[in-house]
Amino acid sequence: MKAIKNRLVIYSGIIIGLNLLLFGVTSTTVTPDKNINITRSIITAWVHTDSFLDRVYTYNIDGVSDSIATLINAYNADSIDAGMCISATIQNFNNRDQEHRTNCTTGATLTQLTSNAKELELVTGEIQLKVGAKSLGTVEYYISTKSTAPFYEQIRNKKGFITLNLVMNLLSVFLIYMLYRAELKKANKKVQADIKAAKNIFDSKLYEKDKNYEIAITELKAKHHDEIVQKELEVQKSLEQNHVEITDETRISILKKISNGNKKVFPINDEVIYISYYHPDAKIYSKSKDERSFRSSLSDIMTAFHVDFIHLNRKVMLNKAYIGNRNHVTLIESGKKLKVILKSKTGEEEVEVTNACRDAFIQLLANNNNLIEDKAAS
Repeated sequence: MKAIKNRLVIYSGIIIGLNLLLFGVTSTTVTPDKNINITRSIITAWVHTDSFLDRVYTYNIDGVSDSIATLINAYNADSIDAGMCISATIQNFNNRDQEHRTNCTTGATLTQLTSNAKELELVTGEIQLKVGAKSLGTVEYYISTKSTAPFYEQIRNKKGFITLNLVMNLLSVFLIYMLYRAELKKANKKVQADIKAAKNIFDSKLYEKDKNYEIAITELKAKHHDEIVQKELEVQKSLEQNHVEITDETRISILKKISNGNKKVFPINDEVIYISYYHPDAKIYSKSKDERSFRSSLSDIMTAFHVDFIHLNRKVMLNKAYIGNRNHVTLIESGKKLKVILKSKTGEEEVEVTNACRDAFIQLLANNNNLIEDKAAS
């Protein structure tokens, strides 16, 4: 699962990086698809209409501002991303009062346009407002022929942007989900393969008890008894070298500790099939005797006694001598989990082999050559 999380972090980083790259690439200037001369002509014609001049003549400042705003809104509606501002200075007929109004397209200001005039290739102009020979003010326009708005900002107010943005985000989430499913499926396949391998080893190697094969092995052992004994000694020596040496003093000390904590006599010998731990007691399950309980930890049992155990999980350990005995140990496949059925005189118990113990358990199955001989029964 840790590997899956790492991959998802990488995939998410790639998606975010691509979005940032797209934002950076599309932040360059673009030229609006608009003839600037047509725009200038429209502004000139607009401020010379009778309705606009009537508002100027009557010193209707709000009316003049509304008229300019209408022109600006029409420019905005034309989906042009370049900024534009129109500034009107109106004075009354007696030249005593004067008002100033400025209207700009969405996102633009007069200061922004004039301070970046070179970069925006700003086009400016001034129109005199006259009634007859009388000058009643001026109209100034500032039109940028380029826009520096990033691509995301340019399309923000366009139709369908919200839908497009939602679809893109959903696609990103879906992509991450599909990547997660793919990684999880890959991990599940590995677990299933491990379980299947253990099942195959268990069925095809450890529990093949064909009668003819058993007779052949028995005869072979009779003929080569000395050689087999020598090999068993070599294997035992190898196992002893792979374990930490435990002194007799240590064993005696732990035995005293266990004895002091229990009033009953208990057997720990080859009869024991497996031991389970339920705090603070350990329960012994054997071939010929009922379940017994005594107070001790599993680690103390493994250290104090000469029976060779292997952990199936944190609470259960199995006598290795019964690995090749189908009458007492049966491997089953349960979905993604590896389980064994342990049989004693008390009954049957289904035990899960945890991930921490699975590799050692499978390795023991693969290396076990005592496929026929029931060591625990001998």
